[in-house]
Amino acid sequence: MKSSSRESRLHEYYELICEELFSSISPCSGLVGDGKVAFIRDSIYSAAAIWTLSIAYKSVSTDNGIQFELEQKVIKIMRGVLTSFMYQAERIEDYKRDPCPSHAIRAYFDWTTGQECAIPADVRSYNSQHHLQLHAVALFLNYLAQMIKAKLKIVLTTSEISLVQNLVYYIERSYRTPDFGIWGRGSRHNNGSSELSASTVGAVKSALFAIDGMNLLGPDCASWSSIYVDRDAFSRNRRTLEEILPKESKSKSTDSALISTLSYPFFSIANSSTIYQESMQKVRVELERSNGYIRYSKDGLGTCVEDETKGHYEPHELRNFDKIECQWPVFDAQMLIASHFTGNRADLDYFRPRFRRHLGSTIFNKDSVFFPTFYYVEEGSINDARDCKSGVKMTAKLLKNHQWVQSMAVIAVLLDDGFIRPCDIDPLRTFDRVLDEFSHQADNEIRVSLISENSKLRTMLSTFAVESETPQQLEPIVVWPTQELQKAFALIGEDRAMGLSGRPKRPIGVLGSSCVYRIMGRTIVTYPLVFDVSDFYISSDTDTLIENVWYSLDFLRHHHKGKDPIFLFVLREELFKERCLGAILEVLACFRRGNWRGIRIRLGRLNSFVVNSPHRPLSLDHSLQDKNSLILGSE
Repeated sequence: MKSSSRESRLHEYYELICEELFSSISPCSGLVGDGKVAFIRDSIYSAAAIWTLSIAYKSVSTDNGIQFELEQKVIKIMRGVLTSFMYQAERIEDYKRDPCPSHAIRAYFDWTTGQECAIPADVRSYNSQHHLQLHAVALFLNYLAQMIKAKLKIVLTTSEISLVQNLVYYIERSYRTPDFGIWGRGSRHNNGSSELSASTVGAVKSALFAIDGMNLLGPDCASWSSIYVDRDAFSRNRRTLEEILPKESKSKSTDSALISTLSYPFFSIANSSTIYQESMQKVRVELERSNGYIRYSKDGLGTCVEDETKGHYEPHELRNFDKIECQWPVFDAQMLIASHFTGNRADLDYFRPRFRRHLGSTIFNKDSVFFPTFYYVEEGSINDARDCKSGVKMTAKLLKNHQWVQSMAVIAVLLDDGFIRPCDIDPLRTFDRVLDEFSHQADNEIRVSLISENSKLRTMLSTFAVESETPQQLEPIVVWPTQELQKAFALIGEDRAMGLSGRPKRPIGVLGSSCVYRIMGRTIVTYPLVFDVSDFYISSDTDTLIENVWYSLDFLRHHHKGKDPIFLFVLREELFKERCLGAILEVLACFRRGNWRGIRIRLGRLNSFVVNSPHRPLSLDHSLQDKNSLILGSE
């Protein structure tokens, strides 16, 4: 494409963005909505579309300041969402203590002020006001990380950093929290019941992956502005996702929401994996229609027979929607974007015409719809559709409060026309990182260090040729139980002015205890919860303890990412009583041989392991009043 033609085409897209999206942005709050109510998910996707166009303008020599203008629009919207979440700080704090819908973040806000607003009872699209919004928060965190990586200055203050950290706490337990999904309707029956859904868990998994370690103020700032993610929570979300797929949930065989979860913008599963192929194929086989994709089987939204005055369905009503579900062409746009990332030529050739035929006959004709929200079966054609007759008439419909549909279409057009590359809208290289993670399946060698509780036990063990260390010998390395690490984590994200308390009191899993931490200038290592006599009674039973140690090591072997993990094996005198001695010595002998029940073990001194391990810095400078009490109180 010639330079002048390219610039001309980009300016046309700019005019389109002005027409379709800019008019929906509040000049005060920066949120996107209908002039009364602002929508969080639509705001985020609109910011993504404008950001994509700003990237395209970087290749233009004379943009007349448009590229800068577009970036500032993106920042305005994202900061508007962030500010709206800050108004919800009390809800976030309540939700951390009790995750119920009444405490959850709202998805809709006043368009002008950005504060929580009363929802008009007659507007049916607002019916998910009291849902958990796990997917919406994950979407925000995912795009926030991507945009900050692209050097957009969105987060500016310590209070905003604390808010983002608490949003991480808000979603990290999604693997065990039934919610109402991306569509806000819960189970397929739309009867007010919630359930675990793969699209939500996958979005959360990817958001945690993206935001982990991200310095919100930029790479040159101190570690206190970085975000901490619990690696055990991330692992649980990942494993839960893999267990649910290829289904969407207990009640839904599949759902078109999985397209964005498995591909852009979340990339929760490597596209070369079997589970990805099965899940995407299931979506295509069961949900693909002539004018796009239905959201899920027997979805009544937008159909002529749905009673819009009712929030939920009666059990017998579901059959009324069979074979007349609305068809959404936006999922063809998402499939086209996914095809550009995978580079699958056959998919590109298939989805390109499916997507482009939904565009207006003349895209920039102000009298035409740029991209329809969905197609619905007209009332007179319902019987023909149910009888599977050909030529059923379907009518395009545009909903003004679905700007996310227009936004995805804009991204698809810019990508398909070659104005941007797939990597341009994935600065974190999440697509490649997930693929690389899948290609290198973990089979870690576990680095085990033996820690004796006192010198007397250490001397006794040396008679059995077992070399161990006492905590005093390890100085300046400090050994903590996981409860002390919990106290440190409770300070991360704390902001008294906003009423935020930091990380809730949740146990530290084996992945968290296998890391080396740097806290206030001290090197901290922790031993697993299984060895904690004050909180974990199982450690008093030797046979059970040995089995739990093996399960912990086997889990680390398969699920730890990065350099080989460190495992502290704490030796206490009660383990070496006459009735227990043989079993413990047998385990230690296997450690020396380097293999225990198929797990590769490298026995060694803790200092040598720590020196060769990456450190996770936890800066508490902006949250801890008495900085020395945390370290000194645990030694």
